[in-house]
Amino acid sequence: MAKIDSYSLDSSITDNDSVLGIDSASGATKRFTMSSMKTYIANEADITAVTAGTGLSGGGASGAVTLTIDSTVVTKTDTQTLTNKTLTSPTFTATESGIADGDYVLFIDTSASSVTKKEGLDDIATLFAGTGLTASSSVINVDASQTQITSVGTITTGGWQASLIGIDYGGTGLSGETDGMIVIADGSGAATHLDVGSSTGITILGTIATGVWQGTAIDTAYLDTTLTSQTSILNSSLVVGYGTSHANIDFSTDNSIIFDIDGTSQIQLDDGVLKPTTDSDVDLGTSSLYFKNSYIDTVTTTGNITVGGNLSITGDLTVSGDTTTVNTATLSVEDPLIIVGSGNNSSDSVDLGLYGLYDTSGSQDLYSGLFRDASDSGKWKLFKSLQTAPTTTVNTSGTGYAVDTLVANIEGNVTGNVTGNTSGTAATVTGAAQSNITSLGTLTTLDVNGAVTIDGNLSLDGDNDELRFYEGANYIGFEAPALSANQIWVLPAADGTSGTALKTDGSGNLSWGTAGGNVFKTISVSGQSDIVADGVEDTLTIVGGTGTTITTNAGTDTITINAGANTVEVDEYTGNGSTTQYTLSTACTNENNLLVYMDGVYQHHNTYSVSSATLTFDTNVPNGSKVEAYHMISVNISDMVQSAVAGTLMDVSSGTGNVTFNVDLTEAGEAAIANGDYILFLDGGATGTHAKEAIADVATLFAGTGLTASSSVINIDAAQTGITSLLATDIKIGEDDQTKIDFETADTINFYAGNEKQLILTDGALTPGSNAIVDLGTDALEFKDAFFDGTVEADAYTVAGTALSTYIRDTVGSNMISSNTESGIAVTYDTSNDNIDFAIDAAQTGITSVLNTSLVVGRDADNQIKFSTDNQIIFEVDGGDNVIFKTSGEIEASSLDISGDADIDGTLEADAITVDGTALNEYIADTVGAMVGSNTETGIAVTYEDGDNTLDFVLGAAQTTITSLLATDIKIGEDDQTKIDFETADTINFYAGNEKQLVLTDGALTPGSNAIVDLGTDALEFKDGYFDGTLEADAITIGGTNVVTGSLITTLGTISAGVWNGTAIAQAYIANDAINGDKIADDAVNSEHYTDGSIDTAHIADNNITHDKLENRYTVLSALGTGGSQTLDFSAATTFTATMNGNATFTITNPKQGQVVDLILAGNHTPTLAMSGATFNKVGGVDYDGGETNLIQILVADDSASEIFYYSVAPITSDTTP
Repeated sequence: MAKIDSYSLDSSITDNDSVLGIDSASGATKRFTMSSMKTYIANEADITAVTAGTGLSGGGASGAVTLTIDSTVVTKTDTQTLTNKTLTSPTFTATESGIADGDYVLFIDTSASSVTKKEGLDDIATLFAGTGLTASSSVINVDASQTQITSVGTITTGGWQASLIGIDYGGTGLSGETDGMIVIADGSGAATHLDVGSSTGITILGTIATGVWQGTAIDTAYLDTTLTSQTSILNSSLVVGYGTSHANIDFSTDNSIIFDIDGTSQIQLDDGVLKPTTDSDVDLGTSSLYFKNSYIDTVTTTGNITVGGNLSITGDLTVSGDTTTVNTATLSVEDPLIIVGSGNNSSDSVDLGLYGLYDTSGSQDLYSGLFRDASDSGKWKLFKSLQTAPTTTVNTSGTGYAVDTLVANIEGNVTGNVTGNTSGTAATVTGAAQSNITSLGTLTTLDVNGAVTIDGNLSLDGDNDELRFYEGANYIGFEAPALSANQIWVLPAADGTSGTALKTDGSGNLSWGTAGGNVFKTISVSGQSDIVADGVEDTLTIVGGTGTTITTNAGTDTITINAGANTVEVDEYTGNGSTTQYTLSTACTNENNLLVYMDGVYQHHNTYSVSSATLTFDTNVPNGSKVEAYHMISVNISDMVQSAVAGTLMDVSSGTGNVTFNVDLTEAGEAAIANGDYILFLDGGATGTHAKEAIADVATLFAGTGLTASSSVINIDAAQTGITSLLATDIKIGEDDQTKIDFETADTINFYAGNEKQLILTDGALTPGSNAIVDLGTDALEFKDAFFDGTVEADAYTVAGTALSTYIRDTVGSNMISSNTESGIAVTYDTSNDNIDFAIDAAQTGITSVLNTSLVVGRDADNQIKFSTDNQIIFEVDGGDNVIFKTSGEIEASSLDISGDADIDGTLEADAITVDGTALNEYIADTVGAMVGSNTETGIAVTYEDGDNTLDFVLGAAQTTITSLLATDIKIGEDDQTKIDFETADTINFYAGNEKQLVLTDGALTPGSNAIVDLGTDALEFKDGYFDGTLEADAITIGGTNVVTGSLITTLGTISAGVWNGTAIAQAYIANDAINGDKIADDAVNSEHYTDGSIDTAHIADNNITHDKLENRYTVLSALGTGGSQTLDFSAATTFTATMNGNATFTITNPKQGQVVDLILAGNHTPTLAMSGATFNKVGGVDYDGGETNLIQILVADDSASEIFYYSVAPITSDTTP
């Protein structure tokens, strides 16, 4: 049908009028009366009447219906969103709550058009914290280091914590020395000592010239320091070495050789004994320098023996102590059987087994072990919690003794009753018939390989237990419902026919009969798809559409469908010939909800489309054509708002309909916030609830270290204990601006008192603020001592109130001079003019030195000794210079006759000197030759060769008189390759074969290098070795033979005495089968000596594995939290409990195959089991019941990379009947 472009519009349409339209079913053009259309619209909408609800008036059951909003205010009790509404004088109530870090406050953002925003309290504290303050977690603290504080007033309490102010003056000055002595020094350091306290008066200390030459008689330059031909040096006092208090060998003790280092005796060699001089003072080797091998007949030590390598023993190893401790990661014993109790000489009265100390954390030590109980028919028992260590028997009645738990696979027949629970993946009975099993306890799974005959009832005891028939991994299960009484069904004797089903006669007798009854299988709705039942238990669900409410009554088996309050919305448009799109008043779901008329002609919905609130025609609407769009909408009267008026500080979105209220702080009048006022904030962070807080509490929250808040004011504490630094370019510290310490000038500290600068401290100087205004102390308050390394300058000095000059004159004149006793000089003090008069005595007996560059001593001008010429002494007799002594040591004289003896302590030089007519050199040679020829030498041979005037000295090969050979580089030996060398201080080096063999230092005798020296040989052994310390070696051989290779210890000898200590024997040094039961002490094997898998069922007594010995995953009950994300750690517990406060996910970790975990869960929310990559299979049709406490039982079927779980759900009820 062609579209109708134009008709005359008659607005007075009536029920009898008709319109043309298209039948949607056939597509034919038909005429529709207005009355039929209204009836269709009314019937399709299910609107029979419009009734005015709360806040509305009017309504009706037919025709045009008008609803008018009442003038009364609609009171709402639920949550509404008001947009752009005006509230008149609204009242807001906020509950007072303690504001805290993490809360938010509301504020007006002036930088964003004064929009109301929120801000975290911690950010506000950061904004408040200026220079010298730091904000953290909503707390403002005063910085420990202050750089901006320029004045802090008076610090009334606390202590100044800065460093002491010191003054560093360079140079020298007046300083105190020995009592009575004053040292005055000038700038160069030269000093003059004034003795003002001794009885000898002022003494000028000069230089005491050197006296008589006291040099060494024989200079070392004339001795040969290298002796190569000596074969013997013997003397009862002989000492050879580097020098006193260094390294020496002392032979002065009869039958002993003592080695000294640093003046202390280290090692002494006696007849048959090489020993340290002091007990426990000398090491043999060091931790880095080892002797190569040691050959000792017997080793005795009171300390530890540490073996860094293998320990080889060629005999038996006997440890004769109370305890043998082996601290090693692995103890390997080759012998497949370990003998314990080998020393038992009595009848069956000693318990055999192993025990260990496993808990020392409490008030009592706890022991556990496995033993054969001799007092109980030799039964093996596993125990725990015993508080007393066993000895030869285990006291089963001892305090705390309890049977322990054994976790093991048991193979073989089990006789007797099996008590307790048998848990695990499966309990398998492999025999054809087990006639001895009287009880199986509680099994999680019983796998029987064969037929099972049960004489009696088969009961599955517990909630939600099932009888399962497996086919592969899948099964068919039967489960009993919740029952208040027993229910028994008797099965029919034979199979039924095809299509029949079991039915009951009401008395528990089942028979085969026809399935089904009078029921509908198909529900057909005209124009819709048929609803076909999938089975006898299929469910038909009726869903109400928009604006439709469906209610059911289980008692009357009725369903009531109520239509909502619907209305028709009409939009009108006028075409302009160029527009296809028009806007509806409200959004439309689809074209079926619209009736569109153009100039009174119905338009088929395939001629237009609708998207939300946009109506789009296929072509432009002709110019002037009238378009009417009837839109069926649903209006919930309860959502209507009669009037929304924005009040103070509020904005609303509109006056009616959906209204949103916004807080608008821009409308608030500006006022000064004061103590007692409140602020709004979000309690608990950005998503918290609103609350109010007093501004005083906010100030208290902000006040951190060094600050105190009171009545909404934050003050800096008067006493600051945390400030470690106050630094600023103009800082002041003090009582006020008149009494202070001022740092206003760079590199200067000014001290003010009375508003006047008193002291100035600069780099290297402490000065008064101005000249002569500051005293150092007073006459009542004096400083104790003063120390100056420089010059002290003053206008006047007083001592005890007396001027220094007067004090010195009185001290020197009245006290020192008047009371002293002079020798060779008379000194008097004239008080009238403060002079000291000196008169030298004619006879001088006390002068020890007279020094002067013009000194002349003599009888008169012609007979005198003159010292006036530098470096000469001139003897003048009768006016002539007769003899002159010069600095070169020469005596200059025109002639010098000596009538007596001449004693010359120096060089006598002459062109020729004769003695009794014989030249001096020949006279000396002959004299010395005669001396040598008639003397008797010891240790040396001396011969005189007159022909060439020479002396030949030959040292004797055997020396017996030398008592000391000390020099800083002395060597003793055969040659430079075999020697004892003292070349290094405090060290003696022993060489052989041109290689350093031994080094003796203070406290240590070590090889020259690692592993090159043996102590003894296999043929020549030391007798005994005594060590008070640690004997450490790569290997120790006892017995000398059968040294093992590799890591095993062979059977050697017996260590007959002492206790073997430390970790000396590791598994690598014990031969296979070398340790038998005789070698293990009673109670010596404990839990530390069991390796994984070493204890099998043969070592565990019956009934000895208890519940306490199972790991947590099989024994522990764990309570979970209430949050939305929980962890089910299968290694931590076997049962978990939780109460959900919202939908929760339970994530499984650490599952083990075969493990069954119970989750006891409550809370009317939805639980979810989760594990990444895992598969969860639900068993049974019972769902989680939020109104009950539920048991969710989870079985771990596979714990590989892709875990598989089976779980079932059952509500928990209180019922003692299974």
